[in-house]
Amino acid sequence: ETNINITMTWLEEQPDFKDTCTVYLNRHFGLDPKNPKYQKLSSYFWELYSQENGSWRDQLLWCYVVDKFQAHPVHLNKKIGRMKDLFQERR
Repeated sequence: ETNINITMTWLEEQPDFKDTCTVYLNRHFGLDPKNPKYQKLSSYFWELYSQENGSWRDQLLWCYVVDKFQAHPVHLNKKIGRMKDLFQERR
C-alpha cells in the first residue's frame, strides 16, 4: 500500500497527469520497436519503473505514460473472433 501511495503522489505532482487516463487491458498486444513514438514512450516508462521507487504494479504508470505521449492503441473489435483470425491471409 505504501508503494501505491508513493506512485499516486508522484503522479499527482506531474503537471500533465489526468486521473481519467485510460487503463488498457493488455492481454494481447503487439508493439513496433522501430516506431520512434514507442521508443520514447517505452524509454520514459522503463526509466521511471526500473527505479523501483513506487508500486510494482505497472498499470498506474503505464496509464500515465500512454496518455502523456498521446499513444492510442488500436482497439480490437470483438467481432473479429479468435486472435489467430487476425493473422490468417486474406483472400
